Amino acid sequence: MSSSSSNADKQASGRAGPSTAPKNYGPVIVDSATYKLAPIEESNDEDPSVAGAVEALEQITLREVGNGYIVDTPRAVANLVDSLVDLPTTPPSLYLDIEGVSLGRHGSVSIVQLLVLPTNLTYLIDIHTLKSAAFTTAGTTSGRTLKSILEDASIPKVFFDVRNDSDALYSHFSVSLAGIHDIQLMELATRPHSKKFLHGLQRCITSDLSLGANEERRWTEQKNRGRRLFAPEKGGSYEVFNERPIREEIALYCTQDVQFMPGLWAHYVVRLTAAWRGRVRAETMRRVNLEFAYIKAASCQLIVDNCINSKTIWHCYPIAINQFPKSCPTSSANFDAMSKVDIHILFFNSTTNSQSPGDVALWFNSPNPFLIHLAGPNGNYYLGVKENYYPSASMQFRNPITVGSGKSATKEQIVSIVSQIPVNNSRSFNSRQLVGDALKRLTEERYLERDEYMRSVGEMIDVTEGRIGRA
Repeated sequence: MSSSSSNADKQASGRAGPSTAPKNYGPVIVDSATYKLAPIEESNDEDPSVAGAVEALEQITLREVGNGYIVDTPRAVANLVDSLVDLPTTPPSLYLDIEGVSLGRHGSVSIVQLLVLPTNLTYLIDIHTLKSAAFTTAGTTSGRTLKSILEDASIPKVFFDVRNDSDALYSHFSVSLAGIHDIQLMELATRPHSKKFLHGLQRCITSDLSLGANEERRWTEQKNRGRRLFAPEKGGSYEVFNERPIREEIALYCTQDVQFMPGLWAHYVVRLTAAWRGRVRAETMRRVNLEFAYIKAASCQLIVDNCINSKTIWHCYPIAINQFPKSCPTSSANFDAMSKVDIHILFFNSTTNSQSPGDVALWFNSPNPFLIHLAGPNGNYYLGVKENYYPSASMQFRNPITVGSGKSATKEQIVSIVSQIPVNNSRSFNSRQLVGDALKRLTEERYLERDEYMRSVGEMIDVTEGRIGRA
Protein backbone atom coordinates (compact mmCIF):
# COMPACT_ATOMS: atom_id res chain seq x y z
CA MET A 1 0.00 0.00 0.00
CA SER A 2 1.39 3.44 -0.93
CA SER A 3 2.06 6.07 1.73
CA SER A 4 -0.52 8.38 0.16
CA SER A 5 -3.13 5.63 0.30
CA SER A 6 -2.22 4.93 3.93
CA ASN A 7 -2.56 8.62 4.84
CA ALA A 8 -5.92 8.82 3.15
CA ASP A 9 -7.13 5.83 5.11
CA LYS A 10 -5.99 7.42 8.35
CA GLN A 11 -7.70 10.70 7.49
CA ALA A 12 -10.98 9.03 6.64
CA SER A 13 -11.01 6.83 9.69
CA GLY A 14 -11.67 9.67 12.13
CA ARG A 15 -10.97 9.45 15.83
CA ALA A 16 -13.49 8.45 18.45
CA GLY A 17 -13.55 9.81 21.99
CA PRO A 18 -12.92 7.66 25.06
CA SER A 19 -14.77 4.36 25.14
CA THR A 20 -17.91 4.92 27.19
CA ALA A 21 -20.38 2.37 25.85
CA PRO A 22 -21.75 -0.18 28.32
CA LYS A 23 -20.03 -3.52 27.93
CA ASN A 24 -23.15 -5.17 26.57
CA TYR A 25 -23.84 -2.48 23.99
CA GLY A 26 -21.74 -3.88 21.18
CA PRO A 27 -19.17 -2.28 18.91
CA VAL A 28 -18.84 1.48 18.70
CA ILE A 29 -19.20 2.88 15.19
CA VAL A 30 -17.26 6.02 14.35
CA ASP A 31 -19.20 8.58 12.33
CA SER A 32 -17.22 9.30 9.21
CA ALA A 33 -18.88 12.72 8.98
CA THR A 34 -16.49 14.04 11.61
CA TYR A 35 -13.18 13.47 9.89
CA LYS A 36 -11.10 16.45 8.87
CA LEU A 37 -10.63 17.47 5.26
CA ALA A 38 -8.17 19.92 3.80
CA PRO A 39 -9.95 22.43 1.52
CA ILE A 40 -9.40 21.80 -2.16
CA GLU A 41 -8.37 24.78 -4.24
CA GLU A 42 -10.97 25.83 -6.77
CA SER A 43 -10.13 26.84 -10.32
CA ASN A 44 -12.10 28.91 -12.78
CA ASP A 45 -12.79 25.91 -15.00
CA GLU A 46 -13.54 23.46 -12.20
CA ASP A 47 -16.24 20.91 -12.83
CA PRO A 48 -19.43 22.15 -11.04
CA SER A 49 -20.10 18.66 -9.71
CA VAL A 50 -16.64 18.55 -8.14
CA ALA A 51 -17.12 21.99 -6.62
CA GLY A 52 -20.44 20.87 -5.18
CA ALA A 53 -18.90 17.78 -3.65
CA VAL A 54 -16.09 19.83 -2.11
CA GLU A 55 -18.56 22.28 -0.60
CA ALA A 56 -20.65 19.45 0.84
CA LEU A 57 -17.59 17.84 2.42
CA GLU A 58 -16.40 21.12 3.92
CA GLN A 59 -19.84 21.65 5.45
CA ILE A 60 -19.49 18.55 7.60
CA THR A 61 -15.97 19.33 8.77
CA LEU A 62 -15.89 20.11 12.51
CA ARG A 63 -13.06 21.53 14.57
CA GLU A 64 -11.91 19.26 17.40
CA VAL A 65 -10.95 20.74 20.78
CA GLY A 66 -10.35 18.69 23.91
CA ASN A 67 -11.96 15.43 22.67
CA GLY A 68 -15.06 17.35 21.55
CA TYR A 69 -16.19 18.62 18.17
CA ILE A 70 -17.18 22.30 18.11
CA VAL A 71 -20.60 23.08 16.66
CA ASP A 72 -20.69 26.85 16.19
CA THR A 73 -22.47 27.53 12.90
CA PRO A 74 -26.09 26.99 11.80
CA ARG A 75 -24.84 24.69 9.06
CA ALA A 76 -23.04 22.52 11.61
CA VAL A 77 -26.18 22.46 13.77
CA ALA A 78 -28.28 21.31 10.82
CA ASN A 79 -25.89 18.46 10.06
CA LEU A 80 -25.71 17.45 13.72
CA VAL A 81 -29.48 17.42 14.09
CA ASP A 82 -29.85 15.18 11.05
CA SER A 83 -27.44 12.70 12.63
CA LEU A 84 -29.56 12.51 15.81
CA VAL A 85 -32.67 11.13 14.10
CA ASP A 86 -33.67 7.47 14.45
CA LEU A 87 -30.96 6.55 16.94
CA PRO A 88 -31.35 3.56 19.29
CA THR A 89 -33.33 4.27 22.45
CA THR A 90 -32.18 1.34 24.62
CA PRO A 91 -29.78 2.25 26.01
CA PRO A 92 -30.33 5.97 25.41
CA SER A 93 -28.18 7.44 22.68
CA LEU A 94 -27.98 11.05 23.94
CA TYR A 95 -26.14 12.20 27.08
CA LEU A 96 -26.04 15.91 27.88
CA ASP A 97 -24.63 18.48 30.25
CA ILE A 98 -24.65 22.28 30.16
CA GLU A 99 -22.15 24.92 31.24
CA GLY A 100 -22.80 28.60 31.69
CA VAL A 101 -22.43 31.68 33.84
CA SER A 102 -24.69 31.36 36.90
CA LEU A 103 -26.53 28.61 35.02
CA GLY A 104 -30.28 29.04 35.42
CA ARG A 105 -32.99 31.56 34.69
CA HIS A 106 -30.89 34.47 35.99
CA GLY A 107 -27.65 33.45 34.26
CA SER A 108 -26.67 32.42 30.77
CA VAL A 109 -26.02 29.26 28.77
CA SER A 110 -22.55 28.97 27.21
CA ILE A 111 -22.02 25.40 26.02
CA VAL A 112 -24.19 22.30 25.64
CA GLN A 113 -22.17 19.08 25.75
CA LEU A 114 -23.72 16.19 23.84
CA LEU A 115 -22.34 12.66 23.76
CA VAL A 116 -23.86 10.45 21.06
CA LEU A 117 -23.38 6.90 22.27
CA PRO A 118 -23.69 4.93 18.98
CA THR A 119 -20.83 6.97 17.46
CA ASN A 120 -19.08 7.63 20.79
CA LEU A 121 -18.51 11.24 19.72
CA THR A 122 -18.91 14.32 21.89
CA TYR A 123 -20.14 17.63 20.51
CA LEU A 124 -19.71 21.03 22.16
CA ILE A 125 -22.59 23.16 20.92
CA ASP A 126 -21.57 26.81 21.20
CA ILE A 127 -24.70 28.48 22.59
CA HIS A 128 -22.82 31.69 23.41
CA THR A 129 -22.11 32.14 19.70
CA LEU A 130 -25.22 30.61 18.14
CA LYS A 131 -27.78 31.78 20.72
CA SER A 132 -31.33 30.68 19.75
CA ALA A 133 -30.16 29.43 16.34
CA ALA A 134 -28.66 26.44 18.15
CA PHE A 135 -32.18 25.28 18.98
CA THR A 136 -34.20 26.52 16.01
CA THR A 137 -31.99 25.60 13.03
CA ALA A 138 -33.60 22.71 11.17
CA GLY A 139 -31.78 19.74 9.71
CA THR A 140 -31.57 19.72 5.93
CA THR A 141 -32.93 16.18 5.55
CA SER A 142 -34.91 15.52 8.71
CA GLY A 143 -36.50 18.93 9.23
CA ARG A 144 -35.97 18.43 12.96
CA THR A 145 -34.41 21.00 15.29
CA LEU A 146 -32.42 20.54 18.47
CA LYS A 147 -35.39 22.01 20.33
CA SER A 148 -37.80 19.47 18.86
CA ILE A 149 -35.46 16.62 19.79
CA LEU A 150 -35.03 17.87 23.35
CA GLU A 151 -38.81 18.20 23.69
CA ASP A 152 -39.58 14.80 22.16
CA ALA A 153 -40.60 12.39 24.92
CA SER A 154 -39.97 9.41 22.63
CA ILE A 155 -36.26 10.25 22.44
CA PRO A 156 -34.56 9.51 25.78
CA LYS A 157 -32.00 12.06 26.95
CA VAL A 158 -29.73 11.50 29.96
CA PHE A 159 -28.62 14.25 32.37
CA PHE A 160 -27.01 14.31 35.79
CA ASP A 161 -29.14 16.57 38.02
CA VAL A 162 -31.24 18.19 35.32
CA ARG A 163 -32.68 20.97 37.48
CA ASN A 164 -30.52 23.97 36.55
CA ASP A 165 -30.13 22.75 32.97
CA SER A 166 -33.89 22.54 32.51
CA ASP A 167 -34.47 25.91 34.15
CA ALA A 168 -31.91 27.60 31.92
CA LEU A 169 -33.18 26.04 28.69
CA TYR A 170 -36.77 26.89 29.48
CA SER A 171 -36.11 30.44 30.69
CA HIS A 172 -33.79 31.53 27.88
CA PHE A 173 -34.89 29.44 24.89
CA SER A 174 -38.41 28.17 25.75
CA VAL A 175 -37.20 24.57 25.55
CA SER A 176 -39.35 22.23 27.65
CA LEU A 177 -37.33 19.07 28.15
CA ALA A 178 -39.06 15.70 27.84
CA GLY A 179 -37.95 12.08 27.88
CA ILE A 180 -35.34 12.77 30.55
CA HIS A 181 -33.39 10.23 32.61
CA ASP A 182 -31.69 11.79 35.64
CA ILE A 183 -28.68 9.72 36.71
CA GLN A 184 -28.48 11.43 40.10
CA LEU A 185 -31.95 10.15 40.98
CA MET A 186 -31.17 6.70 39.57
CA GLU A 187 -28.17 6.49 41.90
CA LEU A 188 -30.24 7.52 44.90
CA ALA A 189 -32.90 4.94 44.10
CA THR A 190 -30.41 2.09 43.81
CA ARG A 191 -28.27 3.03 46.81
CA PRO A 192 -28.50 0.24 49.40
CA HIS A 193 -27.79 2.47 52.40
CA SER A 194 -29.01 5.90 53.56
CA LYS A 195 -30.90 7.93 50.97
CA LYS A 196 -30.88 11.13 53.01
CA PHE A 197 -28.44 13.05 50.78
CA LEU A 198 -27.86 13.28 47.04
CA HIS A 199 -24.45 12.41 45.63
CA GLY A 200 -22.52 14.52 43.16
CA LEU A 201 -21.22 13.26 39.84
CA GLN A 202 -17.64 12.89 41.03
CA ARG A 203 -18.64 10.62 43.90
CA CYS A 204 -20.81 8.51 41.58
CA ILE A 205 -17.94 8.07 39.13
CA THR A 206 -15.34 7.15 41.75
CA SER A 207 -17.71 4.89 43.73
CA ASP A 208 -19.63 3.07 41.02
CA LEU A 209 -17.35 2.89 37.98
CA SER A 210 -14.30 0.68 37.98
CA LEU A 211 -11.71 3.21 36.87
CA GLY A 212 -8.09 2.27 36.77
CA ALA A 213 -5.68 4.32 38.87
CA ASN A 214 -4.19 6.05 35.81
CA GLU A 215 -7.58 6.80 34.28
CA GLU A 216 -8.91 8.27 37.53
CA ARG A 217 -5.78 10.37 38.02
CA ARG A 218 -5.93 11.71 34.44
CA TRP A 219 -9.63 12.54 34.81
CA THR A 220 -9.08 14.32 38.14
CA GLU A 221 -6.19 16.36 36.76
CA GLN A 222 -8.19 17.50 33.74
CA LYS A 223 -11.17 18.45 35.91
CA ASN A 224 -8.93 20.42 38.27
CA ARG A 225 -7.27 22.32 35.40
CA GLY A 226 -10.69 23.40 34.21
CA ARG A 227 -11.87 24.36 37.69
CA ARG A 228 -8.86 26.62 38.21
CA LEU A 229 -10.01 28.65 35.21
CA PHE A 230 -13.64 29.17 36.23
CA ALA A 231 -13.95 28.62 39.99
CA PRO A 232 -13.83 32.01 41.80
CA GLU A 233 -12.44 30.39 44.96
CA LYS A 234 -9.48 29.20 42.86
CA GLY A 235 -8.96 32.59 41.24
CA GLY A 236 -11.00 31.85 38.11
CA SER A 237 -14.16 33.29 36.56
CA TYR A 238 -17.21 31.63 35.04
CA GLU A 239 -16.90 34.08 32.13
CA VAL A 240 -14.19 31.78 30.80
CA PHE A 241 -17.00 29.62 29.40
CA ASN A 242 -17.84 32.54 27.09
CA GLU A 243 -14.30 33.11 25.83
CA ARG A 244 -13.85 32.29 22.15
CA PRO A 245 -12.20 30.29 20.84
CA ILE A 246 -12.98 27.77 23.55
CA ARG A 247 -9.86 26.93 25.53
CA GLU A 248 -8.49 23.40 25.40
CA GLU A 249 -8.76 23.10 29.20
CA ILE A 250 -12.42 24.14 29.17
CA ALA A 251 -13.24 21.79 26.30
CA LEU A 252 -11.62 18.91 28.19
CA TYR A 253 -13.51 19.84 31.35
CA CYS A 254 -16.81 19.86 29.45
CA THR A 255 -16.26 16.52 27.75
CA GLN A 256 -15.08 14.80 30.95
CA ASP A 257 -18.52 14.71 32.59
CA VAL A 258 -20.56 13.28 29.73
CA GLN A 259 -18.01 10.60 28.84
CA PHE A 260 -18.82 8.66 32.03
CA MET A 261 -22.59 9.09 31.93
CA PRO A 262 -23.39 6.07 29.70
CA GLY A 263 -21.50 3.80 32.07
CA LEU A 264 -23.31 5.23 35.10
CA TRP A 265 -26.69 4.87 33.41
CA ALA A 266 -25.96 1.23 32.58
CA HIS A 267 -24.73 0.59 36.13
CA TYR A 268 -27.87 1.96 37.79
CA VAL A 269 -30.61 0.89 35.39
CA VAL A 270 -30.11 -2.83 36.00
CA ARG A 271 -30.41 -2.23 39.75
CA LEU A 272 -33.67 -0.25 39.62
CA THR A 273 -36.69 -2.09 40.97
CA ALA A 274 -40.05 -1.54 39.32
CA ALA A 275 -41.31 0.50 42.28
CA TRP A 276 -38.26 2.75 42.37
CA ARG A 277 -38.28 3.13 38.61
CA GLY A 278 -41.73 4.71 38.83
CA ARG A 279 -40.67 7.01 41.65
CA VAL A 280 -37.57 8.10 39.75
CA ARG A 281 -39.66 8.83 36.68
CA ALA A 282 -42.12 10.93 38.69
CA GLU A 283 -39.39 12.87 40.49
CA THR A 284 -37.53 13.47 37.21
CA MET A 285 -40.67 15.00 35.74
CA ARG A 286 -40.86 17.27 38.76
CA ARG A 287 -37.25 18.30 38.29
CA VAL A 288 -37.64 19.08 34.63
CA ASN A 289 -40.66 21.33 34.83
CA LEU A 290 -43.01 19.60 37.24
CA GLU A 291 -45.34 18.75 34.41
CA PHE A 292 -47.63 15.76 34.50
CA ALA A 293 -47.98 13.36 31.61
CA TYR A 294 -50.87 15.35 30.23
CA ILE A 295 -53.01 13.81 27.51
CA LYS A 296 -54.08 16.43 25.04
CA ALA A 297 -57.72 16.48 24.08
CA ALA A 298 -58.95 17.40 20.63
CA SER A 299 -61.10 20.22 21.92
CA CYS A 300 -62.04 22.09 25.06
CA GLN A 301 -65.30 23.82 25.90
CA LEU A 302 -65.15 26.52 28.54
CA ILE A 303 -68.23 26.55 30.72
CA VAL A 304 -68.70 29.12 33.43
CA ASP A 305 -70.89 28.17 36.34
CA ASN A 306 -73.05 31.19 37.13
CA CYS A 307 -73.40 30.26 40.76
CA ILE A 308 -75.26 31.86 43.64
CA ASN A 309 -74.25 30.79 47.13
CA SER A 310 -77.45 30.15 49.06
CA LYS A 311 -76.41 29.06 52.56
CA THR A 312 -74.55 25.80 51.89
CA ILE A 313 -76.12 24.91 48.54
CA TRP A 314 -74.70 25.90 45.16
CA HIS A 315 -77.35 26.60 42.52
CA CYS A 316 -75.53 26.51 39.21
CA TYR A 317 -76.37 26.69 35.56
CA PRO A 318 -73.73 26.52 32.84
CA ILE A 319 -73.33 29.40 30.40
CA ALA A 320 -70.94 29.33 27.45
CA ILE A 321 -68.51 32.22 27.72
CA ASN A 322 -69.66 33.76 24.45
CA GLN A 323 -73.29 33.69 25.60
CA PHE A 324 -73.01 35.93 28.67
CA PRO A 325 -76.03 38.24 28.96
CA LYS A 326 -75.05 41.84 29.57
CA SER A 327 -76.69 41.74 32.97
CA CYS A 328 -74.80 38.63 34.04
CA PRO A 329 -72.42 39.31 36.94
CA THR A 330 -69.80 37.21 35.14
CA SER A 331 -70.05 39.06 31.84
CA SER A 332 -66.90 40.22 30.11
CA ALA A 333 -67.57 43.81 31.16
CA ASN A 334 -66.83 42.83 34.72
CA PHE A 335 -63.57 41.08 33.77
CA ASP A 336 -61.83 44.24 32.58
CA ALA A 337 -60.70 45.80 35.84
CA MET A 338 -56.99 45.17 36.41
CA SER A 339 -56.32 44.25 40.02
CA LYS A 340 -53.81 42.47 42.22
CA VAL A 341 -54.49 38.74 42.32
CA ASP A 342 -53.17 36.13 44.76
CA ILE A 343 -53.15 32.62 43.28
CA HIS A 344 -53.72 29.59 45.51
CA ILE A 345 -54.10 25.82 45.12
CA LEU A 346 -57.00 24.51 47.23
CA PHE A 347 -57.35 20.92 48.41
CA PHE A 348 -60.82 19.49 48.88
CA ASN A 349 -61.64 17.48 51.97
CA SER A 350 -64.42 16.00 49.86
CA THR A 351 -65.50 16.40 46.27
CA THR A 352 -67.02 19.63 45.02
CA ASN A 353 -70.25 17.77 44.47
CA SER A 354 -71.33 14.19 44.18
CA GLN A 355 -70.31 14.03 40.53
CA SER A 356 -67.09 16.06 40.47
CA PRO A 357 -63.65 14.51 40.89
CA GLY A 358 -62.34 17.85 42.24
CA ASP A 359 -59.54 17.01 44.63
CA VAL A 360 -57.68 20.25 43.87
CA ALA A 361 -58.74 23.59 42.44
CA LEU A 362 -57.32 27.06 41.77
CA TRP A 363 -58.54 30.03 43.80
CA PHE A 364 -57.80 33.57 42.64
CA ASN A 365 -58.11 36.00 45.54
CA SER A 366 -58.87 39.51 44.34
CA PRO A 367 -61.53 42.16 45.00
CA ASN A 368 -63.90 39.75 43.24
CA PRO A 369 -62.42 36.30 44.04
CA PHE A 370 -63.18 33.28 41.88
CA LEU A 371 -62.51 29.54 41.75
CA ILE A 372 -61.49 27.49 38.70
CA HIS A 373 -62.01 23.75 38.98
CA LEU A 374 -62.77 20.57 37.06
CA ALA A 375 -66.52 20.09 37.06
CA GLY A 376 -69.07 17.70 35.61
CA PRO A 377 -69.60 13.96 35.90
CA ASN A 378 -66.91 11.46 35.02
CA GLY A 379 -66.67 11.28 31.24
CA ASN A 380 -68.32 14.68 30.75
CA TYR A 381 -65.87 17.08 32.40
CA TYR A 382 -65.76 20.79 31.76
CA LEU A 383 -63.91 23.78 33.17
CA GLY A 384 -65.91 25.39 35.93
CA VAL A 385 -65.61 28.95 37.27
CA LYS A 386 -67.32 30.03 40.49
CA GLU A 387 -67.67 33.73 41.14
CA ASN A 388 -67.42 35.58 44.47
CA TYR A 389 -65.96 32.50 46.08
CA TYR A 390 -64.46 32.50 49.57
CA PRO A 391 -63.02 29.13 50.66
CA SER A 392 -62.92 30.23 54.31
CA ALA A 393 -66.71 30.12 54.29
CA SER A 394 -66.63 26.43 53.35
CA MET A 395 -65.58 23.29 55.21
CA GLN A 396 -64.55 21.66 51.95
CA PHE A 397 -60.90 22.78 51.92
CA ARG A 398 -57.63 22.15 53.69
CA ASN A 399 -53.92 22.96 53.27
CA PRO A 400 -54.02 25.79 50.72
CA ILE A 401 -50.79 26.52 48.83
CA THR A 402 -49.94 30.07 47.80
CA VAL A 403 -48.60 29.99 44.27
CA GLY A 404 -47.99 33.70 43.74
CA SER A 405 -49.06 36.99 45.31
CA GLY A 406 -49.78 40.45 43.96
CA LYS A 407 -50.07 39.45 40.31
CA SER A 408 -51.53 42.15 38.06
CA ALA A 409 -54.27 40.56 35.98
CA THR A 410 -57.92 40.68 35.11
CA LYS A 411 -60.33 37.81 35.47
CA GLU A 412 -60.88 37.88 31.74
CA GLN A 413 -57.17 37.39 31.10
CA ILE A 414 -56.86 34.49 33.51
CA VAL A 415 -60.02 32.72 32.36
CA SER A 416 -59.03 33.20 28.73
CA ILE A 417 -55.65 31.58 29.33
CA VAL A 418 -56.96 28.67 31.38
CA SER A 419 -59.74 28.06 28.86
CA GLN A 420 -57.11 27.02 26.31
CA ILE A 421 -56.32 23.90 28.32
CA PRO A 422 -57.71 20.71 26.77
CA VAL A 423 -60.10 18.96 29.15
CA ASN A 424 -59.73 15.25 28.57
CA ASN A 425 -62.67 13.00 29.31
CA SER A 426 -60.60 9.87 29.65
CA ARG A 427 -60.79 7.98 32.94
CA SER A 428 -57.18 8.92 33.74
CA PHE A 429 -57.75 12.68 33.53
CA ASN A 430 -58.13 14.42 36.89
CA SER A 431 -58.15 17.77 38.63
CA ARG A 432 -54.46 17.62 39.53
CA GLN A 433 -53.56 17.48 35.86
CA LEU A 434 -55.89 20.38 35.14
CA VAL A 435 -54.37 22.56 37.87
CA GLY A 436 -50.81 21.70 36.86
CA ASP A 437 -51.50 22.53 33.22
CA ALA A 438 -53.29 25.77 34.18
CA LEU A 439 -50.29 26.92 36.21
CA LYS A 440 -47.97 26.00 33.36
CA ARG A 441 -50.00 28.13 30.94
CA LEU A 442 -50.02 31.06 33.38
CA THR A 443 -46.25 30.72 33.68
CA GLU A 444 -45.80 30.69 29.91
CA GLU A 445 -47.84 33.89 29.73
CA ARG A 446 -45.63 35.46 32.43
CA TYR A 447 -48.30 35.75 35.10
CA LEU A 448 -46.16 33.48 37.27
CA GLU A 449 -42.44 33.02 37.68
CA ARG A 450 -41.21 29.55 36.79
CA ASP A 451 -39.77 28.99 40.25
CA GLU A 452 -43.22 29.76 41.72
CA TYR A 453 -44.77 27.26 39.31
CA MET A 454 -42.19 24.56 40.05
CA ARG A 455 -42.40 24.98 43.82
CA SER A 456 -46.19 25.04 44.03
CA VAL A 457 -46.78 22.07 41.72
CA GLY A 458 -44.14 20.13 43.62
CA GLU A 459 -45.96 20.87 46.88
CA MET A 460 -49.26 19.87 45.29
CA ILE A 461 -47.78 16.51 44.31
CA ASP A 462 -46.38 16.04 47.80
CA VAL A 463 -49.74 16.75 49.43
CA THR A 464 -51.77 14.51 47.14
CA GLU A 465 -49.27 11.69 46.57
CA GLY A 466 -50.36 8.44 48.13
CA ARG A 467 -53.87 9.59 48.97
CA ILE A 468 -56.82 7.38 48.08
CA GLY A 469 -59.02 9.13 45.56
CA ARG A 470 -59.30 10.14 41.97
CA ALA A 471 -56.88 13.06 41.94
